[in-house]
Amino acid sequence: MSDKLRLRLLLSVMMFCLYAVWGAWTPIMAATLGDRLGATGVQIGAAYGVLWLACIISPFIGGQLVDRFMPSQIFLGISSAVCAGAAWMMSQQHSYGSFMLWMWVWALFFAPTLGITNSIAMSHLGKEVDREGDNTRERFVGISKTFNIAWAVVAIGSIVGLFATGNFSFEGVPTLVTLGVLSILFIFFLVFQDLSKPADVERSFSVVRTAGTIGWIISAIVLTIWLKSSGPVAKGTWAPFEEMQLTAAFGVILTIIAFFLPNTPPSTETKDPWAFKKAFVLFKTVPGFSIFLVISLIVSTEFQFYYTFSGPFMEDSVATGGLGIDHSMVSFYKSIAQWAEILCLGVLTPLSLKKLGLRKTLVLGTLAWPIRYFMYAIGQPTSLVLASNVLHGVGFAFVFVTSYLFVDRIAPRDIRASAQSLFMLVTLGIGNWLGTLFSGWLKDHYTTPEKTNWPMIFLIPAALTTACAIAFWFTFKEPQAEERVAEI
Repeated sequence: MSDKLRLRLLLSVMMFCLYAVWGAWTPIMAATLGDRLGATGVQIGAAYGVLWLACIISPFIGGQLVDRFMPSQIFLGISSAVCAGAAWMMSQQHSYGSFMLWMWVWALFFAPTLGITNSIAMSHLGKEVDREGDNTRERFVGISKTFNIAWAVVAIGSIVGLFATGNFSFEGVPTLVTLGVLSILFIFFLVFQDLSKPADVERSFSVVRTAGTIGWIISAIVLTIWLKSSGPVAKGTWAPFEEMQLTAAFGVILTIIAFFLPNTPPSTETKDPWAFKKAFVLFKTVPGFSIFLVISLIVSTEFQFYYTFSGPFMEDSVATGGLGIDHSMVSFYKSIAQWAEILCLGVLTPLSLKKLGLRKTLVLGTLAWPIRYFMYAIGQPTSLVLASNVLHGVGFAFVFVTSYLFVDRIAPRDIRASAQSLFMLVTLGIGNWLGTLFSGWLKDHYTTPEKTNWPMIFLIPAALTTACAIAFWFTFKEPQAEERVAEI
């Protein structure tokens, strides 16, 4: 196996396991907390909010340890081991308070790994040297073409076979296993495609990061099969949290993988955890930046209505306003968003940016979320409501890619990284945390002993995100590709 292929496979498995760890519990933990521990909406929101608080804190703890004292892969291995233990302990808790204690342990060690894994991947892809001669890429061109054909044949053959035998059903194990295998093979498809083209660090990192999204999908498929085989748990009855047990299992695998990663020593340069403060100058020098950041903050608070409470909504009975989806299938149906994300990042987002520009792409992405929430509020037909999860992936890809590009274009080169850090802090940190609190409070406000008023819970974020899309339309200034703010 060539060094280039080995590196990409190791990095891809790293990302795969990292996001499988996260994706194993996120889609359904809200319903499990409510049904097995009797948690309220505010308590569920607080549990989800722990990770976002940890993301705000992590640059001051994990980031500084790695930057100064410890190789990145060693910190990743230690953190993953702690997370695996904490996840297992969460799966065994009988009270909300003890569950939250272990959630804090898990989040504080997991949050730094989100940035550290990106750093490991970019570091080694960036300094990769072609030691195998000019014929390496030509060799992978042939391999890529052969594998592409083989993957297409296997995919089409498998699906035709499922239909022919009457086994095609998204709720059937044969279909789930087939989709899982094809998803994993798709990682090899992307890796061979990457190796068959001229070196490009950003493209290679995109391939590695896509393996993480596929890891999220695979965790949903594995959990779905697990829950189907173990049978339902009656509401109000305690049982170990299967999603946390799966999180622990993927955490153990990530721990092992971490110690096989190439060495990434501490940086010789000391990094400032307060670096985002340097970007404050943009509030003075870039017209509309303050408005952009405020709107982005509001938009990010509305994510949590999907992440946190779409699961309980899907599981609630039709008679009380839900979709009546079995607990075992919720993770799989929510993974539709990840498939859409892959398609958008690879095809639709670049096409939209080229044809429509930043402003229209940003507005279209923001509008995808209220359309999805309006579908949730209507609640019927079930198939269309579930299909609307595609819009989450569309919105995520359009809005965040556009926002990153916007920040990159308007920030001077010497504070560009600080500007991105500020944007991440405001949206993925503060915004998501506030969103968990707001969505949890709203869930309790519209819940009675008889039922939850799901239409009202989803109409509010629908209205807010619609207002944000309108605000983006009238306030967002399209920067030119070559435009840069004067160096400060």
